[in-house]
Amino acid sequence: MEAGLWRNLAAFYDANLKNLSGPFDRSYGMDMQDYVSLVGLALRTVLAPRLAPFPALDPPVNHVGDLWLAPQLAILGVHIPADAMRSFRTFTGQRLVRQPITDQRMATAWIGENAMWGGEKTGRTAGVAGHSQFHPATVHWRMPGGKIGWI
Repeated sequence: MEAGLWRNLAAFYDANLKNLSGPFDRSYGMDMQDYVSLVGLALRTVLAPRLAPFPALDPPVNHVGDLWLAPQLAILGVHIPADAMRSFRTFTGQRLVRQPITDQRMATAWIGENAMWGGEKTGRTAGVAGHSQFHPATVHWRMPGGKIGWI
């Protein structure tokens, strides 16, 4: 099960942008280099700091509470299959990804060298109030200064 999870994440990951493309049913942020995410924390245990999608830990740190899971990850270990690990280490090429979520929902993403987008085809809606963590469509790109832009 863990290997399947990592392979799925690797398909939606862009190593140049150090981010997952989305869509997201639940996400605390859009740029894993600006906040502590569980995926970023797990990847930081197996990747060099320059490759990991993880923020500098200089205060203030967004979503710092997820650091409490670092001891559990250290004890249990993170076991990423070699084929998936390649995608986390280096950009593996432009691709289109389609992943069924349910019978009525389909996630699609285009992963490029310096930009990526993800979206969800669904006949349903979800709460999208200002506090919602549902992001049915996302776009990420590298800005001129090197930072990641997103909508």
